[in-house]
Amino acid sequence: MKNSGRIFIYITILLIGVIIGYLINTLGITETNISWTYGESKLEIDLKEDLEDSETFLEKLFSTEFSEEGTTGWLKHNKNLYKPTDIDLANKIEELSVDEPISEQLRKICQQRKGPWTYQVDTILIGVPPIVNQPKKGYANVCETGKYIGQKLKIFDINQRNSIEVFATGRYECPDKFKYPDLQLCAEDAERLLGTSEFLKYEKAIILIINK
Repeated sequence: MKNSGRIFIYITILLIGVIIGYLINTLGITETNISWTYGESKLEIDLKEDLEDSETFLEKLFSTEFSEEGTTGWLKHNKNLYKPTDIDLANKIEELSVDEPISEQLRKICQQRKGPWTYQVDTILIGVPPIVNQPKKGYANVCETGKYIGQKLKIFDINQRNSIEVFATGRYECPDKFKYPDLQLCAEDAERLLGTSEFLKYEKAIILIINK
């Protein structure tokens, strides 16, 4: 059994024990402390103090890494409650109806390019190949195994004074252990962006994927 599965079972047993202990305590039979050890981790529940109110009890459950993992696992599998960083949450979002209020809010966040949809920029090296290999104006050559192939790109000079938009439709091979520019432009687009196309090898620029 995987580690997370064992923790899930252990925390479920612990919760059952807490409930039983709570009932015993409320009946006035005895005061009982419950403890659970997992590896080097240990969680102790004082039935008198920790069950005084729900907030104290919940803070106790989340006080150690293994009890937090077990508790969130129990909530996930039994109550469909997920941590925002749980990768499985993406699958649940896919199941949402388009008419759900949260669906509309997610679309707005996407349109506004916030959260996970925030634009990501990279600093790249630009080259201008021999004229026979240059792309057409408004287009670019990129590494065939890279993330820019087939994308519409906005490119800024390193000082962000000038910018151009291009489609990355051309490609070139990028064997391992060889150095290549991240992107190739025609001389005219390089002139518009950088003020020159006569650089010796590569020039730095900032790139942004504006559609995926």
